[in-house]
Amino acid sequence: WTLMYANNVDGYFMIYNLGQTLYYGFDMTLDSNDKVHVAYHPQSANVMSYGTNAGGSWTNRTLAPNAGEFASLAVDSKGAVSICFLSTTERWIRYANNADGRWSFINVGSAGTSVETPSMALDSGDKAHISYYEATGGRNGLKYATNSAWKMDVIFESQGLGNFAP
Repeated sequence: WTLMYANNVDGYFMIYNLGQTLYYGFDMTLDSNDKVHVAYHPQSANVMSYGTNAGGSWTNRTLAPNAGEFASLAVDSKGAVSICFLSTTERWIRYANNADGRWSFINVGSAGTSVETPSMALDSGDKAHISYYEATGGRNGLKYATNSAWKMDVIFESQGLGNFAP
């Protein structure tokens, strides 16, 4: 799959090839200035990557080596970018943020047998809320974490729960 972006800002659709071949698990959003931000796992490497046109032209960078599936992305009210994703080597849900001008990372979800499909949203106070699926010791569950002191909760736990968080 090729990462492409289309808009109709000038009244007709323009399609931009962003020059990346995707594996899977990407997310895209616009900031308050209508600039594009995308988190993705390129097919060429097992990494989490981030691209944006916020500086005027398109730029891509590797955020985390040996990681990077199932990205979820948001831009806060001050323009800081938050990305949560699955670390493929450690099976952790990781949270990345560039609020202070450089990227910082934290492990959010515990390393279960299977940890997948994080979904993230920011609230009006720019706090991240992350839901994700985890299977540990034969128990499947929907987990929730927020960066209000990184509180973690089990929302639902059961045998046979599907493996996709909302």
